[in-house]
Amino acid sequence: MPGEDAVPPGPHRELLAELHRLYRLAGPPGLRKISQEIQAGDFNATLNKNLVSRILNGHTLPTALQLDTLARYFCQLAPHSGDPEAESLRLTDIWLRAQQAPLALLETLSAATSVDQALRIASATGSPSSLREICANADPHRVIEVLDALKDRGWPKFATSVIESLSETFDFTGIPHLTAEIGMNSRYSGVKEKVLSRFAAKRSASESEGLARLLIAAGRIEDFLTLTRGSFGHQDPSETAAFLIDLVDSGMAPWSLKDEWNGRRVPTTALAQVAEELAHHGHPELIETAVLYWTPRFDFQAVQIALELETAGLQSHADSTLRAALRRSGLLHAKDYLSSEAEKEDKRTFLHIMDRNGEPIDPEERRLAGNVDNYPFGIIKDGETYNPRLLPPDW
Repeated sequence: MPGEDAVPPGPHRELLAELHRLYRLAGPPGLRKISQEIQAGDFNATLNKNLVSRILNGHTLPTALQLDTLARYFCQLAPHSGDPEAESLRLTDIWLRAQQAPLALLETLSAATSVDQALRIASATGSPSSLREICANADPHRVIEVLDALKDRGWPKFATSVIESLSETFDFTGIPHLTAEIGMNSRYSGVKEKVLSRFAAKRSASESEGLARLLIAAGRIEDFLTLTRGSFGHQDPSETAAFLIDLVDSGMAPWSLKDEWNGRRVPTTALAQVAEELAHHGHPELIETAVLYWTPRFDFQAVQIALELETAGLQSHADSTLRAALRRSGLLHAKDYLSSEAEKEDKRTFLHIMDRNGEPIDPEERRLAGNVDNYPFGIIKDGETYNPRLLPPDW
């Protein structure tokens, strides 16, 4: 029988107590036995052992048919427990009150005023809404109090919901204090980064810029970079492009604050979409710099971005991006990349490099297209020459 911290007093706990009484009178039988014998018997519902466990530990309120099945099954094993029909009807009356309890509770407690009250509402309703509301733009210590309570109770889904809500319910002016407090708490490793990334992915460019200014003013450059990377998760690439333009115009370009990006990569498609939006916003000069900052090496991601830029009609930017990436990584790295990719049959985009004598560096010489117009570097896509303009002949 779970404690009151897991299932607070009320109709649900009363129902659980009656079920446990019948359960004990029946043996109590093992969970696997309960599931198997119900499956083989003549009952109104079937329950696997995991569902039986969740019902008995209070994590799940059974349906009316599941409750009827459990009541009749336990009575069948326990002759002194009472008439199965009468027990089922008695438990169903309690179940109906348990079903109505969350609505009644919400009518009397329209908004939680304490963490304990919010936890009780969440337990009664099976929803984290009260916890999200009490954490909205709240003092960071209250947020941590809620997260501590959820962790101690073993409610990870509610904790995840609360964490995700922080980036949507906090004003940008409160995010630095919140993330600083969370970042200092060893119980919540990685939560600070999630809040910052989600903020940039959900909020407007102006709000993200406001937060960026506060982070830089506090000297939190790594958090600022986490924020900028998170902006590539925005469902509207134009918002990300606007955010980057605002940063550059304000002297806060990521590449001016840290020479090299060494964090997690930006999704390829998102980066290409933002590059396209930069061109549409009248800032094509930022494309190469932005793409190279988040794609520092010449590899499959750089090639894919170039292909998407070409598809978007930005051919010159595709060329210059690949040319700069190749120069940064060097021909030897590109050759190593080719060697590893040549053995992957499922790649639609394929590289080949020609040495100074015009010989292709391609172990199996698959999908080549001649001498690539006498240029020493080329990309082959589906057997056709692509981008023979990447390098001048004297490179």
